[in-house]
Amino acid sequence: MKLFKNIILGSLLISSFAMTGCDDFLEERPSKSQGVVPETVEDLELILAGAYREDEISHYLMFSSDDVEPNVNLYKGMKTFYPIQDIHAATWERQVSAVNYKDYFWLYRYQNIFRSNMVLNIVPNADATDSEKSRLEAQAKFKRAYNYFSLVNLYALPYSSANLNEPGVPLKKSTAFDESVKRATIGEVFEMIEQDVTDALKLDVALTDAIGFNSPSRVTTPAVNAFAARFYLVKHDYAKALEYAEEALSGYGIENIKDLNSFGYSWNSPEPRSITIDGVVVDYELNYPATYQNWDPNSWSEEYFNSTVGSGFGGATTWRFPSQSLMDVYDKDGSKDKDLRWKYFYVEHYSYKVGSTYDYPAFMHDTYSTYGGTNVPEMLLIKAECQARQGQWQEAINTVNVLREKRIDPNGDVNLVASSQDEAIGKILDERRREMPIVIRWYDLRRLNNNDYSGDDVVVSKTFYPYSDLNILDDQPIKTYTLEKNDRRYAAPIPESEVISSNGVIEQNTY
Repeated sequence: MKLFKNIILGSLLISSFAMTGCDDFLEERPSKSQGVVPETVEDLELILAGAYREDEISHYLMFSSDDVEPNVNLYKGMKTFYPIQDIHAATWERQVSAVNYKDYFWLYRYQNIFRSNMVLNIVPNADATDSEKSRLEAQAKFKRAYNYFSLVNLYALPYSSANLNEPGVPLKKSTAFDESVKRATIGEVFEMIEQDVTDALKLDVALTDAIGFNSPSRVTTPAVNAFAARFYLVKHDYAKALEYAEEALSGYGIENIKDLNSFGYSWNSPEPRSITIDGVVVDYELNYPATYQNWDPNSWSEEYFNSTVGSGFGGATTWRFPSQSLMDVYDKDGSKDKDLRWKYFYVEHYSYKVGSTYDYPAFMHDTYSTYGGTNVPEMLLIKAECQARQGQWQEAINTVNVLREKRIDPNGDVNLVASSQDEAIGKILDERRREMPIVIRWYDLRRLNNNDYSGDDVVVSKTFYPYSDLNILDDQPIKTYTLEKNDRRYAAPIPESEVISSNGVIEQNTY
């Protein structure tokens, strides 16, 4: 309840629409004396521009998958970079996490939803043409659907026929203060998302070649189709996921994929450095990808809709250090030495820079976060997976090889081959993991463990020291943490502050 009070009080009094940019007026502290009612197309566009915050912060998303795991050898040399909150998230601790940590992801998603609802409330009486009203309504519904999808796929159990009546998340359909905050079921949340997606698909706005604030940060027809493909993939509706992936690609296609064969390193690479290990000076150098520093994420032409996720800490956080199982995937179907994603986005020896004497690479696609939005490579991978699952596995391999032409050194094993449907599905899922690690991998684990194909099942195990509520107990033996296929810890805890302030109307997840 407290959250929704804060959202209403913080968003209802919107002012200073004459400012130079949406960030300015969204950050301006409102007051009753300066509040104005938005009513023009420009006003509503500014609200929508702020209705998707790129600063998504979630330890649960960053640390929960099998792409990230706490590493004992790294920990010994860099304990300050292993805060207990990271370890709790990485090993699926739920009770302490709900109480001890502020959850910005929950907060920001509902702020975004409130802004979408505000636009939907104002649009019918806005000073706009019917065409402009239809466009604004479709864009607002897309952003509301996108945010509910993010929420239900983090704080509720995975989508499956068995879980449809399990608690989802509160559905806020208006800006009304007295609207119930009781959690809708997972089935009800997905029904609302699907209806919003259906309405948003009426949008007719092209994603042009003018990459910048007006394209991947705003809502276009290809962006809606791409999100629809991701939505139906999670629902295991492979026919519809394929349909919308192809629609997205027809509106903004493979010609926009970055060819990593013509990529490069950042302006400050190589960075020569040295470290002393056991009295011996070890010289090394760091090579950062061109995306790492002084880089505008809106310039990445592959994107349909821009979204990044971070953990809330600086550039040297533990989520950057990949698990052994993730690194091993780059050596499947060829060698990671020929995979240009490994070459550019994994910085060798980075652990030395942050104080460890244990040599380990780090994932450095950009400065402080990792990618969670929709893009052209994802649509190719959804298309390939859906083709394979529907029996067209040979065509599926051809589809995924279109992406690999832009990702693998020509001297390496560019083209995948498969001799059966099962092998094709496995190779495509490995390619998804190589292309979209960490955040998308967590979403994938949820859906793969809840479909009707047992070959997808994944049990995740990680080894690290035991811990208390506040401390890592590194004087005790290492233990194994396991997340089983149907583990209820696939749902992150609702912030306990929201449970308390709602007087129990918002029910906590059970584990």
